Amino acid sequence: MKRVFLQIILFLFFSSSILAAFEITENTEIVISSNAEASTQLAAREIAGYIWKSCGIKPAVVQSGSRSPSKIFIGTLANVKNLPRTTAEKLAAAQTPDAFAIVCRGNTLIIAGKDRPGELYGVYAFLQE
Repeated sequence: MKRVFLQIILFLFFSSSILAAFEITENTEIVISSNAEASTQLAAREIAGYIWKSCGIKPAVVQSGSRSPSKIFIGTLANVKNLPRTTAEKLAAAQTPDAFAIVCRGNTLIIAGKDRPGELYGVYAFLQE
């Protein structure tokens, strides 16, 4: 119960106004690390499939670098390097590996889990929003 409550608090804290601020375009790319685990690849496929079904846009899943102006980063605290410092600190302090943060900065969306389960939970939470 305590773990679920923490996840909800982190999600609510980091997700306010995400959908209003992020625009998905034909150029949107989903960025995962070059050595992405199977769970990260699954998370990327899940969000790409949802975007395809809801918007008719099939975003490319790329590993590491992206030159697209519209990006969705998916990963863990260990491999998402552009996470704001205060967000990274709060996520690192979370007591559960299931914790996640969703951050929007301009036309860049970051979904980061404290560990691998958190990144997948973050994607599903974003899709539910």
